Amino acid sequence: MALNVHALSESLACSFVDLQCPNGQFIYVSGEGLNASAFLPLCGGLLQAQGQYPGEMRFSFSCKNKWGTRITPMVQWPDKSFTLGLSQALAWQRSGLMVRPTIQFR
Repeated sequence: MALNVHALSESLACSFVDLQCPNGQFIYVSGEGLNASAFLPLCGGLLQAQGQYPGEMRFSFSCKNKWGTRITPMVQWPDKSFTLGLSQALAWQRSGLMVRPTIQFR
């Protein structure tokens, strides 16, 4: 865990705080607010949360099936939007060069 604090030299006000944990990070910048991000391995996938105060929050869960398809549903507040991302990596070899395009749907 790391903690970085930058304060103004002439006052006691804190202008910048950066707190890093093994599973996330919290950043406070004076005048901009608080930014936070965290992740947690869950059921073979990765649960992520990102947010800004004041501002918006975003939650997503990303997992990959046995065929290599990555599925990522995402929810955002306060606009209450939902996004479903599908990504499939393809690979083939052509004259000694490995080609790996990715197909994505959102």
